[in-house]
Amino acid sequence: MKKSNQNFLLILVSQIFNTFASILFNVAIISYVYETTSSVAGSTLVLVISTFATIVGGFMAGNVLDKIQHKKVMFLSDVFCSITILGLAITVSYIGLNVYLIYITTFIINLISSFFLPARSAIVPSIVNKIDLVRANGLLVSTIQIVLTAGWVIAVPIVSIFGMPLIIYIICLGYLFSGLLIKYLNVKHNVAIEDSKSSFFLQFIKGVTPIWNNKVVRSITIMDAHETFANIIWVPTFLLSFTIEILNSSEEWWGFQGAAYFSGLIIGGFLSAKYSDKLRSLGGKVLIFSSFSVAFITFAYGLNSIAILAVVFSLLVGMPHQMRNVLQESLIQEHTNQAVLGRVFAARRVILQMFYALALILGSLLADKIGVAQVFIIGGVIYTLIAIYAISSPTVRKFNLTKIDKVGDKD
Repeated sequence: MKKSNQNFLLILVSQIFNTFASILFNVAIISYVYETTSSVAGSTLVLVISTFATIVGGFMAGNVLDKIQHKKVMFLSDVFCSITILGLAITVSYIGLNVYLIYITTFIINLISSFFLPARSAIVPSIVNKIDLVRANGLLVSTIQIVLTAGWVIAVPIVSIFGMPLIIYIICLGYLFSGLLIKYLNVKHNVAIEDSKSSFFLQFIKGVTPIWNNKVVRSITIMDAHETFANIIWVPTFLLSFTIEILNSSEEWWGFQGAAYFSGLIIGGFLSAKYSDKLRSLGGKVLIFSSFSVAFITFAYGLNSIAILAVVFSLLVGMPHQMRNVLQESLIQEHTNQAVLGRVFAARRVILQMFYALALILGSLLADKIGVAQVFIIGGVIYTLIAIYAISSPTVRKFNLTKIDKVGDKD
């Protein structure tokens, strides 16, 4: 990875600025909306709008990422986010801030940002040797998780101290610095030889087709889509409800669990980087072990009523989750023709986001109907079924990252 160290470092630091700007934006708007409306539903609408914008952006990204350099897509995403936030600051100075302006800005920012992540995922194989992909992805996701963990801790007091007007300018600078770093990347871009006049929907279908045509990528995407219905139990709202209703503990313990979960993700990312060669050779066995581990820990969490054990389980479940995420991203990068890699990541993200939105709605209704503890048990059952699918599938069980079967290659 020596020759690509500079490019990888630029990507890493750029992602730090981008992630922290996003955290500041989320903390600022959620705090403002809640203080203004005194409504949980009003604050939750921010999440719904963000998810919807990501889905819409994903449909568009598949078209754009085939035609434009991934470096340029990341740069323009940061610049347009910065311009949008600057526009918000100027608008606020003249007409003031209101909830509807926040909702509109939230949609635009998430729409633009939805281009950044698939472009970043697609650009990594261009700057990192194939043998180092797992290690690079492990370091990347671990760093992002550290920023997320520390960011939420310091973002709240920063927003409280500086207030909305100044925070808006800080967010603007965060996106701008991220874009400037991307500008100095030295990478090549392979353009897909496709009909450039295809509609967004047709380009999305072309992004799904390579996923479906490759047995390994198709299998893990099916696993991820179904696992989404279980993953929602680890979002803050479900953890908060479980902490208060089942653990009979204060919100402080909810915070401990969140910190523990993110810490588990960080540890899992670093373990993936340290033992990348093992993960490459074991491949499907790691996915199977991770699935069964997450299922077991989820059952233990759902049946538990002791706060300190809930923190321990939150830490433990984060590690196999992250190791599997790193392996799967590396798998897609390594098994996909680079010319269509951006399109594939964009299409896959749209699919998972649609399942996520549906899962959030169904999971919330189910929690109100039968109780949050039962939802955790159902989540454990879903994880178990996915693990059984993985171990019964020769495609998943036997795959590793030593044999290459490119998605999107021409016969």
